[in-house]
Amino acid sequence: MQSQSKKLVFELLKYIPKGKVTTYGFIAAFLQINSPRVVGNILHKNKSPEIYPCHRVIKSDGTLASSYAFGGLDAQKKLLQAEGIRFVNGRTDLKKYAWQPDALVKNHFDTLLSHKISQYIKNLS
Repeated sequence: MQSQSKKLVFELLKYIPKGKVTTYGFIAAFLQINSPRVVGNILHKNKSPEIYPCHRVIKSDGTLASSYAFGGLDAQKKLLQAEGIRFVNGRTDLKKYAWQPDALVKNHFDTLLSHKISQYIKNLS
């Protein structure tokens, strides 16, 4: 299931627009992944940040993770600031900048998740 989760995480990243962020926890809950840490581990292995904008994923308290894979916290902050995200005392305002998937995105991922679950059950047989 890890490879399916990886595919889903990277697919979801493509929907987060410039000027918006989401959290490890949101992605984990949205994609039915056990833990935000699993999402972080998947993102740390991103080989194509220009396609899968992992810099738009932050911690649930609005701060940045220190282990951003492409230059650390300062590089991530600069990327987000270039997209219009503002920080005060090292935090961004999630009420202002948090991305919320629309109905089309939700339906798309509901379909992908139902396939993931049925595939998992099929593999158990």
